[in-house]
Amino acid sequence: VINYFGYQPQSLDIPKSNLRRQYAALDINASYSNIIKDTAKLKYNVDAAFYNFVDNNDIKENNFKLNGTFEKRLNGNPLKIVAAVNTNNTTFKDVQYNRLFVDFNPEYTLTFPKAFIKLGFNTTTFNDSVGTKFYPFPKVEASYQITPKTITAYGGITGKLNRNTYRSLATENPFISNFMLNNTLNKFEIYGGFKGEISAQTSFVLQFSHATIKNMLFYGFDSTTMGQRTIYDTVNSGLSNIKAELNHEFGDRFHFNFTMNYFGYDLQLKAAYSRPSFTTRTSLMYNMSDKFIIRGDIYTLNKRNSIELPSNQQVSLKAITDINLHIDYRYNKNVGLFLNFNNLTNNKYQRWYNYQMYGFNVLAGLSVTF
Repeated sequence: VINYFGYQPQSLDIPKSNLRRQYAALDINASYSNIIKDTAKLKYNVDAAFYNFVDNNDIKENNFKLNGTFEKRLNGNPLKIVAAVNTNNTTFKDVQYNRLFVDFNPEYTLTFPKAFIKLGFNTTTFNDSVGTKFYPFPKVEASYQITPKTITAYGGITGKLNRNTYRSLATENPFISNFMLNNTLNKFEIYGGFKGEISAQTSFVLQFSHATIKNMLFYGFDSTTMGQRTIYDTVNSGLSNIKAELNHEFGDRFHFNFTMNYFGYDLQLKAAYSRPSFTTRTSLMYNMSDKFIIRGDIYTLNKRNSIELPSNQQVSLKAITDINLHIDYRYNKNVGLFLNFNNLTNNKYQRWYNYQMYGFNVLAGLSVTF
C-alpha cells in the first residue's frame, strides 16, 4: 500500500480513496530438472511461472512464462539453448492488451586453457494487436586470463528485447498512475572490462558498456492524475555505463561491497527524467556467531532532472544519501527477529518528483520459516 501524499493544490478536492494505491500479487512457480552423471548426455531444466498482479484502480495483469534450458557438450564444448514462451495480459477496466513473446537463444562456447569464446544469438518473436515482429540480436563474448586467478579481461556484444509490464513499472515506481506498455529495445550493446582478485579475500570488477536503445524508459509527474507517468525516448538513444565494484570478505563473518555506476545519456529528450547519472552503494555485513547478523547499507544518487506534464515544466531533484541499519537475530534455523533502522540521517528526499520519502523510521518483526 502506498499513499499519494505529495503536493495537492488547494483548488482540488480529491477523495481520500483516490489517494491510496494498493497492490497485491500472487506468484506460482514450478521447476523440473534431470540429474545426470555423464556430462555427455543432455541436461535440461524446465521452469513454469505465473503471476496475477492487481491494484485498487481496476487494473490487473496475468503473466505466464514457460522456460526451458537445454545443455549438452559437443566436441567437449558446451552448447546451451534457452527457449521460452511468455504471455502477458493487462486489463484496465474493460480494455485488454494481450502480448506474446517467444524467445530462442542458443549459444556455443569454445574453451581454451586460458580463454573462452561464446558465440550465439538472442531472438524474440513479439505479437500484439498491431501485428508480429521478429527481433534478432547477436551474442558474442570472449574472456582471457591475463594472470592465473588474478586478472581476467573480457568483452562482448549483445542485445535483447526488454518487456515492460505493469508489475515491473509499479515495482520500480509505485506512484505510477499513467503508463504505456512499450517494449524497450536494446538494439546493440558492446561491453568490456577486467575482473579478478587483488588478494585471497578481495575481488574487483571494472566494466564499460555502450548501448543503442529504442524506447528507453523514464518517468515524470502527471498533474492531471497527481501521479507519475511513463516517458519513452522513441528514437535510437545512447546509454553509456562505467561500473566499478569491490568485494572483501573474511569467510562467512564479514563482507564488504562497494558498487559505483556512472551513466551517460544521448537522448532526443531534454533530460534523462528521474534517472541518475551517478550512483553508489556501500554494504557491510557482520555475522556474529551465527546468532546476530548486522548489515549496513548506504545508497547515494546524484541530482536528477524531472518534468511536470502537461505543462512541460522542468524541475530538479536534490541528491540522495540514504543510510540503513538492519539487525537480525536467529533464535534457531526456523525462527528469527529483525530490527530495521531506515534513513538514519532523516533525509526527506524525493526519489520521484512530488513524492517525499519517509524520514527516519523503524521496522521490527518476526520471521518464521517452515
